[in-house]
Amino acid sequence: MLWLVPLLLGTSLCWAQKFEVASVRANVANDRIVTVQLSPDGRFTARGYTLALLLQRAYAVRYGYVLGGPGWAYSDRFDIAAKASVPGRFTEAQLRPMLVDLLAERFRLKVRTVMKEEPGYALEASRGVAMLTRSVEGEEHPDTARMTNEGFTAQGIGMATFARFLGNKLGVPVADETELPGLYDIRVRWDLPGPAANAQPGDEAADTLRAVAFRAVEEQLGLKLKPKRVGIPTVVIDYAEKPRESDN
Repeated sequence: MLWLVPLLLGTSLCWAQKFEVASVRANVANDRIVTVQLSPDGRFTARGYTLALLLQRAYAVRYGYVLGGPGWAYSDRFDIAAKASVPGRFTEAQLRPMLVDLLAERFRLKVRTVMKEEPGYALEASRGVAMLTRSVEGEEHPDTARMTNEGFTAQGIGMATFARFLGNKLGVPVADETELPGLYDIRVRWDLPGPAANAQPGDEAADTLRAVAFRAVEEQLGLKLKPKRVGIPTVVIDYAEKPRESDN
């Protein structure tokens, strides 16, 4: 089931910065190298990204939850070099509306944001109590989230971001239903043999990681992942054009 819903970009209304200079070009290297960087001087660079992957980052949706549009939006790769109008490091939350504007302009985009309902997991506060450490960070830092064979760590993230990250890493839809506001510093410890943290969905290692992570999240954070049909934010491309060289 799909239903229309406004998709918040997680940024304050006072942040109105845009990219002052930007180049969006087709990636002709065909080397499958995919990189992205936010520099301290206000520069954003991406190499080898498809439009679908760029939209995934701009709208903070899970992998695979960009739908519709032309086939090249999922196959053709692009390089972006952009500079913010005001120098200085900006956060991921501040990047998103800037990237949304840039993609809309250069790809002539028309998109809709919807909620796609499907079987997944709801992240809830177990027994109504969570054992979480409030963060002193004033801005969210989703780029600090890390999952390895030793556990999960993040500094200054909200529950919606935590749920989305868990879902991406565990290969299942996860929606935040904790009703816990604010930002948190999170540390969960476990010990897994082999490359379980990088396992693909369907692998035996992925099933092991999911079981271990579910148990650790409940025991160490007081949060529970409950099976449930959940709404997953999804971006639908109604129209897109390839960037024109004259725009760069």
